[in-house]
Amino acid sequence: MSLPRRIAPWLMGAALVACSGNPPTTGPAPSPPAPIVAEAPTGPATRGPDKPTAPIDLTLEARPVAGTATVDRFEVVMNATPRRDLDRVELAIDGQPATVATATAGALGVARATVEVPRGEGRDVVGTAVVVVDGKRMGRAAQVRIGAPAAAAPAGTIIHLPDGTAVQEVRP
Repeated sequence: MSLPRRIAPWLMGAALVACSGNPPTTGPAPSPPAPIVAEAPTGPATRGPDKPTAPIDLTLEARPVAGTATVDRFEVVMNATPRRDLDRVELAIDGQPATVATATAGALGVARATVEVPRGEGRDVVGTAVVVVDGKRMGRAAQVRIGAPAAAAPAGTIIHLPDGTAVQEVRP
């Protein structure tokens, strides 16, 4: 019986090891290495710090302004209030840079932008603030819906049985 060439070398090596004339070693069998067990420290005293967030509060408001027959326009106003003195604050509305400045704690910063949406449609507009704290960049975001409200999410998955019956899957 011949074996394929790609299997034969492996079998040959195993056969040579099994047929070697070396007698088995005598004495106690070596003990297996001890398993490595790492336990995570628990409790508030040993837990690491929570992920830091940008020390700035954002609110976003939108109100309709004069549009055209095919486009609705909205003025989006973002209020940014730093909770501490910041070296650099970059505000943007809908991806468009609005302001870059330094800020003191509690000073209200306002950014405005006009955003268009096709008449009868709607979308979410995101306002972002990127701040530099101790040489590290941190961000925060807020969003507001403009135009038509978002479509309701489906309540569940609809499954069609072989007989054509539609059944809605319900999960808690």
